[in-house]
Amino acid sequence: YATDTMLTNLVFKLGGRHLYTAIGAGYQLGDEVASGTMSLSREDARWGAIFGIGWRLGLDAGRLTALEIEASGMNVYRAWGASGDAPMLNTLRVTGHVRLAPHATLIAGVGANVVVAQDGHDLDLSLGGPESVMHSGQTTVRIYPGLLLGLQI
Repeated sequence: YATDTMLTNLVFKLGGRHLYTAIGAGYQLGDEVASGTMSLSREDARWGAIFGIGWRLGLDAGRLTALEIEASGMNVYRAWGASGDAPMLNTLRVTGHVRLAPHATLIAGVGANVVVAQDGHDLDLSLGGPESVMHSGQTTVRIYPGLLLGLQI
């Protein structure tokens, strides 16, 4: 799937009929970031490790087959780099599933993103819409809406 923060995401959902965990990774093409850079923006190449938990409600409403609510966290790193102090992108979203074929489903959702960056780092991935930015010492917190669109097989 693609989100407003990462255009390429691959996630495996493991669990039961309703409750599941999500494990995956995301990647965004962009400009190379210099080593030691303390902040990332929408134009920068980056990758992220994803972990989440969700609840799926199966539906029998024509092509609409399910609604999900999921909370996930993603540590975001410079492309092909990793450090222990990566900013954390946390998302709470609601997703609808529309059956396209027997084993293919279109997924689309909306949510809220909360970015927490510590030690003077920053992660500015918002689309430029409504956003709240708070600073406290070496910590920056950003809150803004998010989108998701993808294919589930």
